Amino acid sequence: MPLLKQQELIAELEKEKIAPLYLLYGEEKFLIEETLQRIEALAVDPASRDFNLCRFDGKETSAPALLDTLQSYPFLGDKKLVVVKDFDSAPAAVLEQLEPYVANPLSCTVLVLVAEKIDRRRKFFQTFEANGVVSQFFPLFDNQVPVWVDRRVKAKGLTIDREAVTVLVETVGNDLGRLEAAIQQLATYLGERKTILASDVEAVIGDFREWSIFELTNATAEGNWERAMKILGRMMQEGEEPVMIVAMLARQFRILSKGLAMLQKGSPKESVAGSLRVPKSSWPSLFQQFRAMKEQDVKKALLTLERVDRALKSGGGNPKLILESFILRLS
Repeated sequence: MPLLKQQELIAELEKEKIAPLYLLYGEEKFLIEETLQRIEALAVDPASRDFNLCRFDGKETSAPALLDTLQSYPFLGDKKLVVVKDFDSAPAAVLEQLEPYVANPLSCTVLVLVAEKIDRRRKFFQTFEANGVVSQFFPLFDNQVPVWVDRRVKAKGLTIDREAVTVLVETVGNDLGRLEAAIQQLATYLGERKTILASDVEAVIGDFREWSIFELTNATAEGNWERAMKILGRMMQEGEEPVMIVAMLARQFRILSKGLAMLQKGSPKESVAGSLRVPKSSWPSLFQQFRAMKEQDVKKALLTLERVDRALKSGGGNPKLILESFILRLS
């Protein structure tokens, strides 16, 4: 069976078509988990879930234990679901011993392998693809996230205006799991109302993420390296990935670059802030940054951030030290 796109796989599952083999892989963990739940709902009768849903960890499982589970028949149900997460951590011996089963799977057992990366050139994965369903889950592009948000909101019988989508994505970021949780919070907050407004997002979700970046940029622009270090440490403690912090900083400096160019042409500050789609709650910080930074400072920051991004992605050093070094240089 050819590689299925995410939407093609979902369409198959909506028709209640279930295959004996699934390989779900890629970086978008939220969509993978959601698809796994769809498969589980189709494959396992809730009444026999305790007997017919078996979970394994790729790093810790052994081929004999996995094969024994796969080859035993369901108990008090029509199908058994076997899920192996982190399959890219499984030893090579597991793949070798599992391949004969993959070549001829039982129709009453549904095997789902979940991984981040695989080598489709390996014989095991070629055999799997020939007999089952393989689907890769890519992270959404920035321009796809607002569309995804709008679709999720509509699925709950609600609508969301364009400014609210912008504020939500800027505040929460592109993490689909966090966005889904935020949408659920907003749905509860609305009560009888059916439309989510930007004011609802600001009231419910807050603007911690955006505020932190503005804080970090402010402290850096003012040369207050001690405060900048504290903010950076807090963001990393809150779970922000260093690469994501660099991406957010780069986005903020691009906003500053565009804004400074507009100000040089004589545009009013309020008009500039509005056209940059910055939430009103962040306008005071933005105006402060316009006063503190010059165009050459912003260009220097963007060039330095490119080098920092490459250093982080190459894995050639301590991420926290790399970011701290950047802040010291810029401050």
